[in-house]
Amino acid sequence: MSSVRLPAQFGVSGTTVLERQTLSFSDVLTMTTLAQGDLKLRNCTIRTDSNLTDPVREAEWRAQLLKASGKNGRILVDSKLEFDSCRFSAMKISGFEFEKGISFKDCTIDEYLGFQKCVIASLGISKTTIITGVEVEGLVNFELDRCEVGSCVFASNFITSVNYERTHFTLSSQVFAPFSEPLNNFTLKECIIDSNATFQIDGHLRSCTLSKDTTFGALNISAVILNMLRIEKSVFHGAILYDAFNTPERATTLRWEQFAGYKITVSDTVNGRNVTELDDYSMLLKTYSFFYNIYGKNWQDESKNDCYVEMKTVQTRWLGITYKNDPTFTNWMVWQLNIFLETFCKYGTEPVMAIQYSLWILFLFATLYFIFPSQPEAANGVRFTHTFYDLATHKEDRQQQFTKIETERAALRKSHKAAPNLVRVVGAPFYYGHIFQYQLRLWGVQQSEYAQNLQKRWDATALSPDNGERASVLATALLYFGGLLFIAAAIRAINALALSLNAFVTLGYGEIQAVGIARYLAVLEGALGWFLLSIFSVSLISQILQ
Repeated sequence: MSSVRLPAQFGVSGTTVLERQTLSFSDVLTMTTLAQGDLKLRNCTIRTDSNLTDPVREAEWRAQLLKASGKNGRILVDSKLEFDSCRFSAMKISGFEFEKGISFKDCTIDEYLGFQKCVIASLGISKTTIITGVEVEGLVNFELDRCEVGSCVFASNFITSVNYERTHFTLSSQVFAPFSEPLNNFTLKECIIDSNATFQIDGHLRSCTLSKDTTFGALNISAVILNMLRIEKSVFHGAILYDAFNTPERATTLRWEQFAGYKITVSDTVNGRNVTELDDYSMLLKTYSFFYNIYGKNWQDESKNDCYVEMKTVQTRWLGITYKNDPTFTNWMVWQLNIFLETFCKYGTEPVMAIQYSLWILFLFATLYFIFPSQPEAANGVRFTHTFYDLATHKEDRQQQFTKIETERAALRKSHKAAPNLVRVVGAPFYYGHIFQYQLRLWGVQQSEYAQNLQKRWDATALSPDNGERASVLATALLYFGGLLFIAAAIRAINALALSLNAFVTLGYGEIQAVGIARYLAVLEGALGWFLLSIFSVSLISQILQ
């Protein structure tokens, strides 16, 4: 290899800027290695040359650079190398040690960017499009900021930090750190993974953070994480294969709303909606239980309950498959019991649901008891339905009631007068309370005569040409009998609701007797009440204990 001439403006200190030039990549590396000042290339075209593609010429070129500035088989570069708005066909660096690092900004790399057996203080890539991908192996603080990358394969025995920020991945990418040298920090922030892309995090990490990312493809987390795992405010539209079970429970943040909707998978495609194999089902439950335990350790009750509900829903579906494969009565009962628990209390996580269904059942059966009453409704001894058709039939009954009430009131007044003064003073509230009650009952009986008077007025207007009076009587009669019917309906509704509540909570009738069709309805309601109240009690106790 002939000696390389440095550009005239390339000084021994400071930064040299080369603009709008076409250079071979080996010449750029040679200039950076032999000079002490930093080098910045702007709007340049960097082409691949034979020093990097021909093994013989590459060996000669590397031997001269090693002789000029080499140590331990690596070419030492103490200058910072910056590429700004440059274009590359391909870029591959092997066996270099950059003490001040390399940066790419607003560049386009038509094929790939590769580093092998390199030691790089820092590698920064921002607003850069890399068509095929990035392949990194070396001691690197690696950053991708606002880039568009086909794929990224990051593997090394010596990795310090990897940070991807606002980067768009279009193909399969992988980050791997072996157990011998864990990666201190791995971060994805505001990145996008295309629907055809997959991102795999593997190996041995000290901390892993995914924040505000949007994943349309598949995310595979199978790393061992020592100190901290944080996944927050991310949106996953694709499958999540999560095998990172070795994580610190107290230092793990995983909001369940990010993973809900059967996004957790095994074998990349199998999830809770389509699992059919026992091994896959067991792995799914193992993953769900990991999340469930994490939420329990970190007092994330809402995420814990939501995770548990989805896990039990997967189990219910599996029980349905089990019944179809082995259609026994026991398998059917177990399957239906899970469906029952899902419907009425979300597998014990929502005790309020049991109360809501209980109220609906109470009102439903109360409506049925209203339609099929178990006893006739009456007010002050008058049967409204009979009164509606025959006003004169119960006149004698009303007179007997009136006489009885008058007799009782007179006896109370006589006893009050004969009582000692102290008793009259102390018992005055009770005495006047009973007197008021008698007055109210007498008024009710007297009002029942009102219908008789309406009938007489109606008969009188039949012979009178005064249509206004006749219309007035008709309107009054409609209001009167409408009121009677309303009171009868109200009493029937109260009785129906009381019977429904009594049958629901006691599986019996108490003092309220159910006859006819209501008898069978009460038995059914009692059984439902026993189930729902038991579910509510167990669910409530479970939530309290948690």
